[in-house]
Amino acid sequence: MDLDKIKNKFSEYGMYIEIIPFQDVDFSQDWSEYYVLYQSSEDRGLLYKGYISDVLTMLEKLGATLIPNFEAFYCHENKVYQSLLGNNIELEGVKIPKSSVYGTLECLENDIENIHFPIVLKSAEGCQSKGVALIKSQKELRSTAKKLMSTFNFKDVLRYKLKSFFKDGYIMESSHRSKVILQEFVPDLPGDYKVLVYKNKTYALKRLNRKNDFRASGSGRFEFSTDVPDEVLQAANNLVEHFKCPYISVDLAFDPRGKEVHLIEFQFLMFGTYTLEKSPHYFVKEDANWKVIEQNSVLEHELVDSIVDYISKYHGEVGKYHGED
Repeated sequence: MDLDKIKNKFSEYGMYIEIIPFQDVDFSQDWSEYYVLYQSSEDRGLLYKGYISDVLTMLEKLGATLIPNFEAFYCHENKVYQSLLGNNIELEGVKIPKSSVYGTLECLENDIENIHFPIVLKSAEGCQSKGVALIKSQKELRSTAKKLMSTFNFKDVLRYKLKSFFKDGYIMESSHRSKVILQEFVPDLPGDYKVLVYKNKTYALKRLNRKNDFRASGSGRFEFSTDVPDEVLQAANNLVEHFKCPYISVDLAFDPRGKEVHLIEFQFLMFGTYTLEKSPHYFVKEDANWKVIEQNSVLEHELVDSIVDYISKYHGEVGKYHGED
């Protein structure tokens, strides 16, 4: 994003912005009068994300108000926590597919007799349907999960073997410790909707499944339709209110047979913004009806408008906390 556009837009609200690299954060000062807007990282192994986590945790301890909150950060690239969080949602107009989570292949194996097929297997991280598979049998689940959950390291296995030789009753650590989710499969859906909500504006991208596949994400088969079910638009906005977040990206599947909206995944930051930047229109709700506004949007402006609205709604008067040039 264009940081100058963001700073200029905040200045229109009388808010001063200072951009600080993570390594330059001053932990000796009192942060209780500051809002901290941040991003995450999707580096391999999420090592730098772990570093950002340390910084944000300390900033929050020093009184900073994180935007979005730390739980939103924790959800990023962590579909296991998303699943656990989603299992506790009871929200009108939103159906949550049943799911279970596993930290090792052995734990999954212990539960395999209780698993009903077909079912969707997902890795905890990744996008565009990477690490997502439709599983139809116990044999297929064992085989696919073994590959997806592998953390094999020759030195570790050798060390475990030596310990087991010298220590009676020693149990070797698992070599399959990449956490995964098993999610209820919703059959006969032609695709889904990628929906972004910024303040009172809702953007929707209709995505068709890949050919001969159940996955829509990453299919490249999409369109900016104005004919989006009201149930989908309302479900996305209900989720924003539920999570008390400034903006959100949700994957929603609509089943026209029962007018049900299934929540597949959600993110609060570091999500793709193509749906906003390329859409020739957006949706707003007026007098209980959804209306299409034929207009392009500027990402940086929508971002700032959403944050200011979020601060006003959940943290009091805008401009209460701001620095001076």
